Amino acid sequence: GETVPIESPVRASQSNGMMKSAIGIWQGHLRTIKHYTEEKSKKKRIEVDSVLYFWLVPFCSDFMHKFRVGSDGRTAYEKITEHKCKNIIVGFGESIDYILETDKGSMHKADSRVHQGIFLEYVWRSTECLVGTREGIQKKVAP
Repeated sequence: GETVPIESPVRASQSNGMMKSAIGIWQGHLRTIKHYTEEKSKKKRIEVDSVLYFWLVPFCSDFMHKFRVGSDGRTAYEKITEHKCKNIIVGFGESIDYILETDKGSMHKADSRVHQGIFLEYVWRSTECLVGTREGIQKKVAP
């Protein structure tokens, strides 16, 4: 169907109430996950201009999109796809094991294919996730 954008009247904050409420919920979720990550890692504060914060923002949005149940009993993800999200729930910054997909010819049989990394986020349209490693960001099949 066709989508027609509707703009609210200038300086009419009452017409933005639903959006302000959604932003407030998202900000609370972001603060909670940020605080949890700081406490879990025993590191100093996560600054707004840090790389970790750069990954935290889309993680919170994606998490709410896929798992926050609305008043109709469905998530935003369910409304778009007509099915529940089947991703395994992994916390932001969790240490995960992943299998390194390599060319079998370049790998010795005794070499381990399993490596560790830090979970950053799921790729929206696939079952893959982004994992932070010392070598950079890896796109891997979800844990």
